[in-house]
Amino acid sequence: MLEKGYALAAMAGAFQPVNTAENTDPRVLRSRQLLMESLLRLLGRKEFDEISIQEIADEATLNRATFYLQLPRQECPAAGRDSRSRL
Repeated sequence: MLEKGYALAAMAGAFQPVNTAENTDPRVLRSRQLLMESLLRLLGRKEFDEISIQEIADEATLNRATFYLQLPRQECPAAGRDSRSRL
């Protein structure tokens, strides 16, 4: 398992916009913000390795597919896991 701080930093970095279109699209920025805020709220309630991708999406009130769109597999190992698996 990844250490909590390292994994959180990796996810935060992965949510950064990649190109100009993503820098200005308010929908993309809002989704990324909601996902990061939901992860932080969940971390206040449970350990990092106990949080699933589905929980992050549910907490952010976004579809799980949005999580995968915002966090491509090559940028974070957690994005390649089953939605019910822990991060």
